[in-house]
Amino acid sequence: VSGIPGFINMADGDRTLQVLCLMAESFRRNFKNKVPYIAIACKHGNPCGAAIDWDEPITVINKALLGDPIAVMGAEIMTNFEITDQISQALYRVSEEHQAKVDREFWGVDVIFAPGFDNKAIELLGKKERRKLLANPDLTNPIMPVDEWVIRPVRGGFLRQKAPKFVFDNESVEEWTGKNSLNQEDFATLIIAWAAAWRADSNTIMLAKDKMLIGSGVGQKDRTSCCDLALLYAKRAGHSAEGSVFASDAFFPYAQKERKDAPLEGPEILAQAGCIGGVVQAFGKNLAQVKKFFDSNNMAVAFLPKEHRGFSQH
Repeated sequence: VSGIPGFINMADGDRTLQVLCLMAESFRRNFKNKVPYIAIACKHGNPCGAAIDWDEPITVINKALLGDPIAVMGAEIMTNFEITDQISQALYRVSEEHQAKVDREFWGVDVIFAPGFDNKAIELLGKKERRKLLANPDLTNPIMPVDEWVIRPVRGGFLRQKAPKFVFDNESVEEWTGKNSLNQEDFATLIIAWAAAWRADSNTIMLAKDKMLIGSGVGQKDRTSCCDLALLYAKRAGHSAEGSVFASDAFFPYAQKERKDAPLEGPEILAQAGCIGGVVQAFGKNLAQVKKFFDSNNMAVAFLPKEHRGFSQH
């Protein structure tokens, strides 16, 4: 529609599409084949905003932008709905309602992928030099890719492994802790965190609340740092982690610290922050202790079979 995308735009767009398709398929399986309005914001190949709503696409846009207002500057955004005049205005200028959280006049999104754009949206969003507006009608119904293999180049050749096709649904959960106390809205929010974590750079912890992504701890060397970073970004964006859910793309090696002077472990950090549940791989030598910790803190955590971790983006 407008602009010519570059290499980085398309690479980031591909990662954004992976998250969108994964999220849409999980909603189909868990909500009787229904898919909500979805918006994903990515920066440098990792989600920095994501949201869903069953009724209003404008709500989705606002929540996706507010997930991490600093990171969304220069980001790519992808939706499964058309960008209308009203939505384009929300994407273009920070509204008075959100000025307290965002210290600038314009959102500054660089690339927008959507099923389509109306003429007024093209006119408004096309004002920014070098912004790309890319339309693909198939985004209305995002589906999982049919690829059987993933190929990665390495010096002197390539690596090949089975394409990650796992989709989170209730049938795939090996065990729930915390009496599975999540309501329908909480579960929908958990899908957001899960899809974002399973396609972000590993190691990753994602936090979501009220049907939007609120914090991302991406690409860290240890899971504790992932938790710390996710909470730091949530706080920086003005979100409270109280009542949030988490997704961890691989197992927690420890449930809690063994010495009084040791730093907190990941599960402890999340529990103290007020998380009410999450999703994680059922693996690790201390799996029994991790399950017991979440159960004793009444956190509704879905433990997935060990072969279904995320942890595939290095």
